[in-house]
Amino acid sequence: YWCASAAAGPAFEGGRIYQGMRAERGAVSQVSVERTDARVWLRVQTLGGSQPRGICGSGLIDAIAALIELGVIDETGRMKNDLPEWQERFLSINGQKAFQLVSPQLSERSEGIVISQRDVRELQLAKGSIRAVTEVLLQVSGLKWEEVSRVIIAGEVGFFVNLRSAQRTGLLPPLPLERFFVVGNAAGAGAKLALKSVAERRRATELARKMTHVPMTGNPAYEEALMEFIGFPEF
Repeated sequence: YWCASAAAGPAFEGGRIYQGMRAERGAVSQVSVERTDARVWLRVQTLGGSQPRGICGSGLIDAIAALIELGVIDETGRMKNDLPEWQERFLSINGQKAFQLVSPQLSERSEGIVISQRDVRELQLAKGSIRAVTEVLLQVSGLKWEEVSRVIIAGEVGFFVNLRSAQRTGLLPPLPLERFFVVGNAAGAGAKLALKSVAERRRATELARKMTHVPMTGNPAYEEALMEFIGFPEF
């Protein structure tokens, strides 16, 4: 068994995101590109179905994946405001470009719900770090992604995240979706098991002893992988 931690920052919990918030009522949690023969538009959904007042981690991943699909964000993460069909959606927030997902009339924010250029950079750093750690662990184990039969995704963001959007941003590898398993609060469930069962607590202790920690600080392989995966993949 190999384990490591990624210095991903708080972006997936809404931290350091201009309109970031926790996954609670009013948070934008899903964004998708909808198309007909006549037009293309963005569909935005919130937790609880109320008017949007911010954006949580899963919504951030969805929104940026959608903007990549529309060509508003390129592979380097740069916002391009030279697309005539989306020109009226661009704003300047604190001296930087921002894209308006929801108009002020349909939200609780005076500028509407927006994604700023800095928000994109924050997501790039977070997802690049996580993906880089998984790549290093694969190198250490001598495995390739094709040999991985199951990827378990835990945590609050993992519970709500759109797997295709996570792949589009490069957070998750391009494996078949059936290999990903979303399990929610695995840490909390494990703590309950350990409290209720001496056998499970003993099993957890034995498993911890078998773990080999792979440090990332000062690890050239991690730094190289981070530079490779900080951008968005081409599809």
